[in-house]
Amino acid sequence: MNDRVRTAVLSIVAVSAIYIGVWQSTAMAGVIAHRAVYDLTLKNAQDRAGIEGLEGRMVVNVENTACKTWSLTVRMVNRYYLKDGRTRIIDNESSSVEASDGRTFRFTQSQQVDGRIEQDVNLMIDRQDRVAEAIGKLLKPSERDFKVAPGALFPVAHQEKLLQTARAGGDRDRSIVFSGSEDAKSELVVTVFSDARSDFKEEGDGFETLHGLASWSALASYFTLTKGGDETPSYQVQFKLFENGVAGDLTIQYKDFSIAGELSKVEVLDAPNCN
Repeated sequence: MNDRVRTAVLSIVAVSAIYIGVWQSTAMAGVIAHRAVYDLTLKNAQDRAGIEGLEGRMVVNVENTACKTWSLTVRMVNRYYLKDGRTRIIDNESSSVEASDGRTFRFTQSQQVDGRIEQDVNLMIDRQDRVAEAIGKLLKPSERDFKVAPGALFPVAHQEKLLQTARAGGDRDRSIVFSGSEDAKSELVVTVFSDARSDFKEEGDGFETLHGLASWSALASYFTLTKGGDETPSYQVQFKLFENGVAGDLTIQYKDFSIAGELSKVEVLDAPNCN
């Protein structure tokens, strides 16, 4: 499979971690558990990307489990049209479960390419606290230990921090994040906020849930975590962040191509009373 196609698939899974954290962080404000559906297309591409077009869909489920953990399930099916005339159908499903105290994290991912299983990932982290370096265990595709950077936030804690920053009028956040993707490596994520508003009135399936809510434009840049640092992000994600935890339209920008995700449906799900 084309390496850039693989990168796009894995990165979109990482990006989907946005939802679980944003939702939990607004729990005290009457946040909704929800299912969000996004239609994916190729926004633009340079010749060297080798990608002619893309069509697909991503479905994101965010739920609270017994008020102590948060679960995120992402199902994404894409058809890639390559420059050489070939097509690739990629079916990717990931699931993560994170404890509210930030000590445990479970992540699984299964990927099929043209109906053949190509990737099967299963990992877990149990740590004493969020400050010290921790050791995680990769169970699939092969067993090995990996390091979790000191102070690394799981998706819930990271996005909780993002929303708190936006609400307080802050315009920038810098965090070390472990989301389960990117070959079980921690990343540096720098997020910039702008354009606070509350005038969303677009019509769509379930969009009334978003009408009149505060929202912010956000640009998240993902960097490889290295000792010397890297001034060039691996990729960037631009998205609208609503105060009830739903993420609006998004764009994923790589060095030589970008993918657009248009929010097409929002569905409210049942949630336990955690008061």
